[in-house]
Parts: sequence; structure tokens; C-alpha cells
Amino acid sequence: MHADFRLAELEALSQLEKVPIEYDRGTYRADNPFLLVRLADDDSARRLVRRSILIKEVCEFWAQGSDYPELFAVVKQTPERWVDFMTCSFKFHIDGFGGTRSIKEQVEIINRFSFLGFEGPIDLKNPDAFFIVYEDYG
Repeated sequence: MHADFRLAELEALSQLEKVPIEYDRGTYRADNPFLLVRLADDDSARRLVRRSILIKEVCEFWAQGSDYPELFAVVKQTPERWVDFMTCSFKFHIDGFGGTRSIKEQVEIINRFSFLGFEGPIDLKNPDAFFIVYEDYG
């Protein structure tokens, strides 16, 4: 199974591209697609992904919580992250692993992020900023 090779590929690409990576091996689960990896910058992420077969997505991590009130509380503590996105076009997406939500539920969750105060237009096809909320039911 490909999941068995994900860490090996990541570590090999790190060495090949001379990109230092940090992650907690103890949190890795072969049956879960998520892994938090610390990288120096966006260019490091691009260098890893361009040669990868198994990495599907790299996202800047903002916060996590065991429920939405906890998640919102953590996000609210980092307003400096929002500044660059106040007027650009944007899109939110809810993505679940091991579960799904109806479109109505997704829209309700997205609307709860209104505290961010983004003033730019919503653009579902070609946004300047794309925010993803990952829900892990695993």
C-alpha cells in the first residue's frame, strides 16, 4: 500500500532537495492522510512537492481544535495571519476524512468564520486565497 511509503518518500525528498523538515513521527498514522510538517518557507514546500508522487496537498497550518468553538478560539488568537487576506478574493472549503457533511452544514461552518472580517469578494473558481477546513473523523 502507498501509505507505507509516504514517510520514506518525504524523507528521501527532504535529503534530495536539501529541505530540512520537522514532524512528530509518533503522530503519523498510515491510515490517515494528514501529517503536520514544519518547513522553513513556501519555497521549501514547492521543492518537496514538485518531485513527490504521494504528497497530494501542502497547506499552511493555522489552527486545530477538537470542536469548532475550540478551533475558532485558536484562530482568533492569531489576527496577524488574517491581515494579508482582508481584501483579496477568497474561498473556503470543508474537507472531511472518514466522514462527510451536507452542503448546508458546510455553508453554516464557513459562515461561522465571518469573525475574520474578510472584505474581498468570494471567488469559487479562481480565488487569491483558498482556506480549507479539514475534519478528521478517523
